[in-house]
Amino acid sequence: SSIIVTDMPDVDKFKEAERRCNTGDAPGGMQIHLDICLNGRDERVRLQSALLLVERLQAMDHLPKLLQACDVGIECARKLEDLASEAYLMGKKAEYLTALSGVGLVPARKSLRMAPGWFAFSLERDEAQFNELTIKIEANDAQVEKLLDQAVRISEKVRARSTKAHVLMCAGRVWFHRYMNLKTECLKGVSKVPLAVIRLLRPYRLDEHFLFTKEGRAKMKRCLVQCESSYLAAVDAFRKDEEEADTAYAYYNLANELRSAFRFRKATKYLR
Repeated sequence: SSIIVTDMPDVDKFKEAERRCNTGDAPGGMQIHLDICLNGRDERVRLQSALLLVERLQAMDHLPKLLQACDVGIECARKLEDLASEAYLMGKKAEYLTALSGVGLVPARKSLRMAPGWFAFSLERDEAQFNELTIKIEANDAQVEKLLDQAVRISEKVRARSTKAHVLMCAGRVWFHRYMNLKTECLKGVSKVPLAVIRLLRPYRLDEHFLFTKEGRAKMKRCLVQCESSYLAAVDAFRKDEEEADTAYAYYNLANELRSAFRFRKATKYLR
């Protein structure tokens, strides 16, 4: 249905959004939730819509919308003195900012990076664009660090340890996104080793010795170590609150990240 709901009170809009989500019109329902989030007047309803957007939308398909939802949700949570929601949404914003760098800024900078043996950019325009992208990426990274630090500090004021656990899971995803961003940027280029051989070596991670520099491999390893550490800290916090389902979910997410990084033995260990 394309019924206009702009004149409804926020509570009624929320009910209409959920009705649509539950009757086969999820895109229409989520669009109403986004409208409530961005244009509503009831802070409590706006916060609930922001949380539902974060919960239901696929991150990689809706990063700009999710960043907007996080900004609004954080502001509403502060006004409502809802520390748990504020910390959680700050963690999610950090996660989305890192992903945003990965899908746009990092590949763009990679395309401008000088090939081995080059001494200078061929065009001043390319160098200027490279420097501009670097500034944006570094600014994003700094904001992510600040958000995660603040989110952890706020979560520690909440009695439920699971609040901090959710923030730590966001941190785990941030480190995994950074690992993937490094894989994009540190790739040396066309390898002299045949692709078929690279594929055979990949399950043992030996392909990385041909595809990445020693420095690049070290950076990537540090990201995975931090990723694993963050998820295991989340597991510990969930266990202390006896949150069995969330504990299992954290293990599953960690295993999935490690599997994506071709760390199959470690991934299997966390799925047992």
